[in-house]
Amino acid sequence: MHSRCTKKKNSETLTQFNNALFGSIGSSKALTEGVDVKGLSVGIIMNVNSSKITAVQKRGRICRFEPGKKAEMFTLVLKGTQEYQ
Repeated sequence: MHSRCTKKKNSETLTQFNNALFGSIGSSKALTEGVDVKGLSVGIIMNVNSSKITAVQKRGRICRFEPGKKAEMFTLVLKGTQEYQ
């Protein structure tokens, strides 16, 4: 998903993902807030944002309560980057 795609295309992509038994979906910012992505159990954050609100929104995509669900989040930080410090 991407903010430069049409709303219709992003909606179709999200519907396909939500209806799949398993898979992956990638997004730069389009999935940060206001989107209901069902059944996510693993999230990989590839950047660190100084905004606490954005960080909470990202965690909220993964850590939504569902009975019996276990979720994991990972933040990738590369040595030598600003995030590493």
